[in-house]
Amino acid sequence: MRVPIAPLSQLSNIFGKKRVEAVEITHLQTGEKKTVECDSVIFTGDWIPDHELARKGGLAIDPGTLGPQVDSSFRTSQKGVFAAGNLLRGAETADIAAIEGRMSAASIAQYLNGEEWPQKSLPFLAESPIVWVSPNSFSQSTQTLLKNYLFRVDKFLKNVTVQVKQNNNILYSKKYHFIGPNYSAHLGNQWLSKIDLQGSALHLGIKTE
Repeated sequence: MRVPIAPLSQLSNIFGKKRVEAVEITHLQTGEKKTVECDSVIFTGDWIPDHELARKGGLAIDPGTLGPQVDSSFRTSQKGVFAAGNLLRGAETADIAAIEGRMSAASIAQYLNGEEWPQKSLPFLAESPIVWVSPNSFSQSTQTLLKNYLFRVDKFLKNVTVQVKQNNNILYSKKYHFIGPNYSAHLGNQWLSKIDLQGSALHLGIKTE
């Protein structure tokens, strides 16, 4: 991206009166200080979903996203409760959140029209360096509008193969030329029909050479 990065450093000072004019960056090992002219300072972090009500409501929480565990119809672990958008993850773009809202509304309509709630679901677990996958469980559904699953990694990866596995069987495999942290990659749904509902949990991992 041609953006300079200052590793092992901290923001040690901010200069300016009416507005930011520059910042001071100090290297943590050498103590060297550097002044960088700028007009803004933006703080960010490792965002988590606003999941307090989900936790208090007893919903199963996915260990990767820290949001409610949902299937491809956005059904949670509790009958009649659906979840979508950024309740599922720390941060996603508005268009994806809106699309998930529409799909979950369709699933809610099916439920209100008499669709039975699934008796069993299988967790869909992410394996390092993949940090989470969403949706993160699978249960039998009469219909799903979801075309792509989302997943994120915690480091930059080139020319890797991502695999969906169950019972040591590879259900799906796709090669990615580049995946990086802090944005979501897409995973197709062609493998859903291959899932054994009586089998073990699903796993999303990266093939090692």
